[in-house]
Amino acid sequence: MKYLNKIWALLKRFWAWLMDQTTIDEEIDAKVAEVKKEVKEAKAAIKTAVKETGDVAKAVAPKKRKPRKPRAKKS
Repeated sequence: MKYLNKIWALLKRFWAWLMDQTTIDEEIDAKVAEVKKEVKEAKAAIKTAVKETGDVAKAVAPKKRKPRKPRAKKS
C-alpha cells in the first residue's frame, strides 16, 4: 500500500508537469495558425502580381502598324 501511494504521488506530479508543458503546444498551434494566415495572404498577393505582370506584358508588346491610306489618283 505504501508503494502504491508513492507511485500515485509520482504519477500526479508527472501529470502536473505534463499539463504545464501544454502551454508550449498552445503557443505552437497559435504560431502555426498565424503562419498559415500569412502564407494565404502572400499567395493572394503573388496571384495579383502575376495578373498585373500579364497586363504589363500586353501593354509593352509590339502592335501591328496601321497601313498607309491609299493616295487619291490624279486625273
